[in-house]
Order: sequence, then structure tokens, then C-alpha cells
Amino acid sequence: MAALKKLERADIVFLDPDTGIQTKRMTEARKKSPEYVLWREIAGYYERGQSVIVYSRRSRQEESIYRSRFDEVKKLIDKLATTHILRAPRFTTRDFLMLIQPKHTRLMDHKIKNFMESDWKEHFSQLE
Repeated sequence: MAALKKLERADIVFLDPDTGIQTKRMTEARKKSPEYVLWREIAGYYERGQSVIVYSRRSRQEESIYRSRFDEVKKLIDKLATTHILRAPRFTTRDFLMLIQPKHTRLMDHKIKNFMESDWKEHFSQLE
């Protein structure tokens, strides 16, 4: 939780956990939990007014189980959040879950639109 203190002045926080987003079966006491970003950590950044982008490598689980991790995060945050998911499917699938504060929505929508119209569009798809 030291990162929460270090990043308190940032408008947007980018999280790149080693293994991914917390799973339903995982508890914070489990040995591997430092390799994951916890749902409450993501919600903590969002609750204090920061937009959050989480990098997640697609697990070998079926899509609905994998995506349920994103749904668990979204349950904890303000219903006013704009959510975007950009997917890079080349080689291994990687997703960028974006939980955007209302104050950042216009800027981020513009940036995502421009990005998806750029040369990068052939490498990404927008899921939400």
C-alpha cells in the first residue's frame, strides 16, 4: 500500500501487476498475492479521484471467468466511471482496463479515439 502514498498526486495511475488482477479464489494472505493487484487497491486509487489503467495478460481461463476479474473491480467503484477495455491480441492477449474519472472522460475518450484511428488500430480492439 506504499504505492498509494507515493502516487497520491497523480491524475492517472497505470498498474502493471506481475500476474494480473486478483481472482475470486485468491485471498490477500496467499503467498502469491504480491504478484497480483488487488481489487481494493484499484478501487482505492479510483476512490480518491484518480483514473486507473490496469494492464492484464489474458489467463488461460475461459473468457467469462477471466473477464469476471474486471467485473469485480467495477462493482467496487463509482457508477459514474467510464470504463474502456482495449485488447492487444497479438501473440498473447493483453488487456488494458481503464477506469476513467468523470473529470478525465472527455480527454481520455478523445485520446482513445485518436489511438484507435492511428496506425496502432491494427494491433488493438476496443471491447468497451
